[in-house]
Amino acid sequence: MSPGATLRWTGRTVPVAGLATHMRSEAAVHRWDLVGDDDVSATLLGQHVLLAHAVGFIDRPLLVRGLVSPGYGGDRVEVRIAAREHPDHLVVRSSGGDGALALADPDARDADVEADAAARLLMLWGRRPEPFNRVQVLSGAEQLGRAQQLLSGY
Repeated sequence: MSPGATLRWTGRTVPVAGLATHMRSEAAVHRWDLVGDDDVSATLLGQHVLLAHAVGFIDRPLLVRGLVSPGYGGDRVEVRIAAREHPDHLVVRSSGGDGALALADPDARDADVEADAAARLLMLWGRRPEPFNRVQVLSGAEQLGRAQQLLSGY
């Protein structure tokens, strides 16, 4: 197999090299769906490589359901979600019906929301981690609501 091999998947072309990490991510998220929170879920979901994969490999498809939800309205949104265990912010952006995800340096702007690393990945996949104190609002409760609306699930 060529190192640059690609395939058509979910209506777009993706690098084959990313599929192994994608399967690991799917297994971790769906394990949580079945088993819930335990030490194994926290370890699996807390892997930064799985967050970076979702942002870089999947990106906008994780936002599509939220972008077409009745309450969205096309407003400009930017929410930064920090994880206590990692030095970066997950940035959720949207404007006029389009959106994107990014990982950003926390020096650029303070986080709006903070969560543990596993909860942050779960939020990215449209899950609502419990207990609710795993996710804390740092600047305006509306920011958490906007992020949750945009990250409504794949």
